[in-house]
Amino acid sequence: MISLPIELEYYILSFNPSNRACINVCKSWNTEMNLLRSDAATKIATWYRYNKIPKNITTVTGCIRAMIIAEFDEYYISFPERTFTVLNLHPACLEVLPPIIVRRRSHVRDWMKALPLGLDEWLSVLIM
Repeated sequence: MISLPIELEYYILSFNPSNRACINVCKSWNTEMNLLRSDAATKIATWYRYNKIPKNITTVTGCIRAMIIAEFDEYYISFPERTFTVLNLHPACLEVLPPIIVRRRSHVRDWMKALPLGLDEWLSVLIM
């Protein structure tokens, strides 16, 4: 589409002609609208497929994935400390992580994958 003010673009995109004659007036408009709708539907379906939480967690990787999706940033970033207190881990386990101030979700995810914990341990931390 051409560059229009955002309010005008929303107004145009919200226009949904119901009259058949109106649709036939501009076939290119109809084609463009159908492409936009199908593209938006594909993006929503892809996002949902990627971000849905599995119903039955049967593996450690599935449990970690569920925690990544479900937890808010502030809780997820401090998740190693919570794991440390719940499972009584050795303090050296936390030393490999950067401080909470500079810690990212990827640091926590990699730390979780590197720990030799089973599914039952991760579920007990998740429940606490």
